[in-house]
Amino acid sequence: MKKIALSLIMALILTLIFSCNNDDTKNNIFREYAEDTSTEPEIDYFPSAYFNGETINIMEYPAMVLGSCEVYSESEDANIVNDAIFRRNMYIEDRLNITINSVIKDHTVFTSEAEKSVMSGDRTYDMFLAPIVWMSGLCIRNLLIDLNELPYVDFEKPWWDQRARQDFSIANKLFINVGAHNISANFYTYSIIFSKQLIEDYGLEDLYKAVRNGTWTLDKMYSMMKAINPRDLNGDGVMDAQDLWGVLSEYYNTGALFLGSGEKTFRKDEDDLPYVSMNTPRGINVLDKVFDINFDQYMTLLAEPYINKFGWGVYAEQLMPIFMENRSLFYIAGVCSIPNIKDMESDFGILPMPKYDDLQQEYYCTNTINGVFVQGVPVTNDKFEVTGAFLEAVAYESPKNVVPTYYETAVKIKLLRDEESIEMLGLVAKSRVFDLGYIYDWGGAVSIFHNLTVAGNRNFVSEYEKKENAIIAAMEKSINEILGR
Repeated sequence: MKKIALSLIMALILTLIFSCNNDDTKNNIFREYAEDTSTEPEIDYFPSAYFNGETINIMEYPAMVLGSCEVYSESEDANIVNDAIFRRNMYIEDRLNITINSVIKDHTVFTSEAEKSVMSGDRTYDMFLAPIVWMSGLCIRNLLIDLNELPYVDFEKPWWDQRARQDFSIANKLFINVGAHNISANFYTYSIIFSKQLIEDYGLEDLYKAVRNGTWTLDKMYSMMKAINPRDLNGDGVMDAQDLWGVLSEYYNTGALFLGSGEKTFRKDEDDLPYVSMNTPRGINVLDKVFDINFDQYMTLLAEPYINKFGWGVYAEQLMPIFMENRSLFYIAGVCSIPNIKDMESDFGILPMPKYDDLQQEYYCTNTINGVFVQGVPVTNDKFEVTGAFLEAVAYESPKNVVPTYYETAVKIKLLRDEESIEMLGLVAKSRVFDLGYIYDWGGAVSIFHNLTVAGNRNFVSEYEKKENAIIAAMEKSINEILGR
């Protein structure tokens, strides 16, 4: 296995993951930190504020990234990510003269307690921090303020995710967002993991070159799956977890491949107002290719049918061993899955989600709404000054220590095995996109993908037409409520 000096790895990570073009549509988090090689004194963008010992109270979802939360940290405990978070928090508390009080609430109570708190007029919490799936309910019920109202926060700065800012806004109002402190964003972005051993065994092309050349597409992925001739290895007449597969997948990946092809369930007009876009001719063609992959029972092993038999342990007990034993060419999964295969004897690589075709200009990688954390501020918040200063400070300070520490941990657990993987991991992070449909799911729009995949039904147009009126009505209701604020 190729070994790489840690200093080289960190330099490549910081350059590739935190750099981008100047275009606002790019994910330009931490550009200044990554590319500034001048000898000019560093400008201090820390908020110019000093308070009177106020407390910022946060309701936060439990640890999701390598055993660490994103704000909560009681003390240093030898977990180097947690320790970096703790030191960052202490520094912010000292410079702003505030106290950070983060209260942990798990999935059984987070949404209900957050909603109850806001709707009762309770001012206990100044901020909520949780995965998109838990924050979406607060967005739908109009319980969050427009973050643009906060002082000190400058969402155009590179420590704020510019793609999230663009994709999350409605009518130029931003109710949730992603910053550099949300290390879960990189951890839960989707990628394609591939077996280098199978690439070598079957004489397949260099996939890293295909990505660089812009030819890594759905057609190429499917043709390579066929090239390894997935088959019944043990001769029992059944394709199952003991056999050779083209790809390991799950129902969610119908949507992940759809978004990776440059499509969105909803787009926005010149006034930043959403409209339905999942039913375009190109989108329908994209779904046809996605269905070719996800519905091929001899090429694709879907996880969900095995859950009834093995429970949620199916991923660790069935899918991971298949891939680690080189019995699947591809594995569609979040970056978060890679540490689980750290003990794989042969090498694996990382790729962005494939394009629809080679005419597509960019790669796009979606994320899991169960994993990526976002923050929102309740409408009951009466401490805009402290909240805004804290948010800007925590996002600004995180690239200096927390983010590099997170990647150093990833290196130590052998997440990255070669320079090309580092390059691809950077591309995955820069290619991250979000979709309004996965936040609001107006009229059950996103559930169409899930339901079709469960049923093995390719007739998207028919299913969409059944829900179109409900989708548009739910979307317009949200828009009217937002415009009426």
